[in-house]
Amino acid sequence: MSDMKSDLLFVHLMRLLNSSHSVDIRKRIIKSMKGPYSEVALAFMGKRLRDESAEVCTLIFNQLIAS
Repeated sequence: MSDMKSDLLFVHLMRLLNSSHSVDIRKRIIKSMKGPYSEVALAFMGKRLRDESAEVCTLIFNQLIAS
């Protein structure tokens, strides 16, 4: 997945990551992101570190550790 701000797919996925009420959707978006991460991608992932789902938080930490 591209990390470019101008990439329409990336922009829509990041909006969905921030607004979706579905844990599964948030997890799928995070899994689709591959490192190295841009500053923009890290900012969106950082916002999800306070997610209500412990699974989402754990997944983000695992993604960051693996990259």
